[in-house]
Amino acid sequence: MEVERRKENVYIDGFKAFLYLMKKGVKKDFDKNQALKEIQEMVDITNRQFVTRLKEAYPKLSTHDLQFASLLRLGVEKEGIAEIFVIDPHSIFRKKTRFSKKLGLNNAHELDEFIRKF
Repeated sequence: MEVERRKENVYIDGFKAFLYLMKKGVKKDFDKNQALKEIQEMVDITNRQFVTRLKEAYPKLSTHDLQFASLLRLGVEKEGIAEIFVIDPHSIFRKKTRFSKKLGLNNAHELDEFIRKF
């Protein structure tokens, strides 16, 4: 349990650094796609194979969908997600609604509970 908590803390610190780099444009060679891939991998490791199980249950989900689900699983606020995907924060609700439909859910509100329990 303690080892998992330490992994998660390291991961959260890395995520904060990722957001900082995105906001400031600190590194010209910063690869957002690679960073998102690493976030997805860390979510999988620290959340009982969340991404792997989601991919197996819903094989038609895109890489982008899995990245979005990973950010939701982390509890990233809509403003943070909007910044990462370079979209308006108001568009996140539409994005959640579309993603919900891919999972066979009725609405974006059900998605939050699904992501938390999956």
